[in-house]
Amino acid sequence: MKRIHISRKATQIIVAFVLICVMMIFAVQKLAAWEQKQVVVDQNTSGFYSDIYPAVSQIVNGEQTYIENKELITILFLGIDTSGEVISSGSYNNKQQADFLALLIIDPAANDCTLLHLNRDTMTDINVLGVTGQAAGTTYGQLALAHTYGTGLQDSCQNTVQTVSNLLFGISIDYFVSINMDAVALLNDLIGGVTVTISDDFSNVDPQLKEGETVTLTGQHALNYVRARQGMTDATNLARMARQRQYISSFLKQLKAKMNSENDDFIMEIYQSVSDYIVTNCTVQTFSEIADHLLCTDDIQIKTPAGISEKGDQYIEFYPDKDLLFQFTMSIFFKKTAS
Repeated sequence: MKRIHISRKATQIIVAFVLICVMMIFAVQKLAAWEQKQVVVDQNTSGFYSDIYPAVSQIVNGEQTYIENKELITILFLGIDTSGEVISSGSYNNKQQADFLALLIIDPAANDCTLLHLNRDTMTDINVLGVTGQAAGTTYGQLALAHTYGTGLQDSCQNTVQTVSNLLFGISIDYFVSINMDAVALLNDLIGGVTVTISDDFSNVDPQLKEGETVTLTGQHALNYVRARQGMTDATNLARMARQRQYISSFLKQLKAKMNSENDDFIMEIYQSVSDYIVTNCTVQTFSEIADHLLCTDDIQIKTPAGISEKGDQYIEFYPDKDLLFQFTMSIFFKKTAS
């Protein structure tokens, strides 16, 4: 058998390459360990609610036991503050915040739907992902930032789902749908536009939107209405959230009317039109089933947690009333067991 001769120089290159690989692996492990030490927050100062109301699947109050209602269908919708098609950041960190967060809660047995509109400024514990994509502890900050941990795709959505679940005392969340801003105008126009009465002064943002007028929003005007903050007389997120709830209420009514008038392929058409701008773990079949539930519901209640907004060191911070939030969670997600 012919012997293969490797020169001394080639041997040195191979050894150097192996050493570099070993050093890189060691460095990544050290960096991940360092990250974990840096971001773990003292739970006594974080303000998170789990120390007061731990996540539970059942609660006993006197002689009555309450259990989580596993028949509910829950979908977390995220409006991501970025334009263009969905792309990966290429690392486990990105700059795409979730400016809009709403949890749709469907109770099929009661033909009831509730939309919980969450403030993006809500201060809470957020799971942090390290350089390898693994959990590296928690940090305390605005809820919107949960999406910035991950590639901007499913891992970022799942991180936000976990953060919202923790905020709501460990309730189950089945699905998520994140939507880049360009999809708002597309969805708006696919259902024929959304009619609202302009509730704020948009003269510095979109002069065609005149305060007090009732208009059918189309295209970029729809996005301006639900997204604008800078340049508004009231630039707070609370004011924007009020407009968003107004828009959502009208949007859902128009969507139901459109679904009733279109053929069974309408949901598929919507999905295909916006598929490049969304990240979701829902199948088309799941979307269709959700649409059917919406059609069977007379009215969708839109609620938002009560709380206090205040100026932090750098940004506005929102602190929900934890007692009211706990009561809301109990009333929606738990049910009495049979005596």
